[in-house]
Amino acid sequence: MTVPRQWSAFIGCSPASTGCANCYAPTMAASYGDLVAETKAGTVWTGKLIFNESAIDLPSRTIEPTAFIVNPHGDLFHDNAPDEWIDRVFDCIETNPGHTFQILTKRAERANSYFLDRYPNGAPVNVFLGVSAERQKEANARIPERLSIRCSFRFVTFYPLLEAIDLASIPNGEDGIADLQLIQCGDEPTHPADPVWFDEIGAQCSAYGIPFDRTDLQIEIEARGF
Repeated sequence: MTVPRQWSAFIGCSPASTGCANCYAPTMAASYGDLVAETKAGTVWTGKLIFNESAIDLPSRTIEPTAFIVNPHGDLFHDNAPDEWIDRVFDCIETNPGHTFQILTKRAERANSYFLDRYPNGAPVNVFLGVSAERQKEANARIPERLSIRCSFRFVTFYPLLEAIDLASIPNGEDGIADLQLIQCGDEPTHPADPVWFDEIGAQCSAYGIPFDRTDLQIEIEARGF
């Protein structure tokens, strides 16, 4: 597997919850005009999206088996993304089984609806799907949606971790929290998390038999041979 590559099928986003407050991505999209706006809080997404036609076939043009990070500067399941855009992303994923595709979303409800409609018997094996949550509130709402989706690699990212998370209080979904392949935690340098929160999540993961990691998610995936 080569070094992971970013694949931005479309660009743009908007805040989904508290964890988006210090998102770095809008500053990287400043050249895209009205996709971002300058506010007293800094550069923020406006919710407008643009389809990146020149990049949609990037996986098909990549010969070496590659791990692609899908829409790293946005959310594949954003409310303003037409189904046709998402369809084109998964059409490309299906025609490139030699690559793997890492998708991380905060819009777990829409992701669940899309996957259940398109892949009622399970997603392609080269899809690694994760959900991001920063507090107990978001974890309780998003993780059960994520657990209902069948795919070969299911993970949760607590980033940026803003409070302690109790895994036992999260509704288990169809398969249960222990069916996750990885839980990853991280914080922002300007807003460091309490180290105790990481220790507590790590201990809970150990009890459930879930791999736990604070390192870069893509490095972890490659280390596991996916």
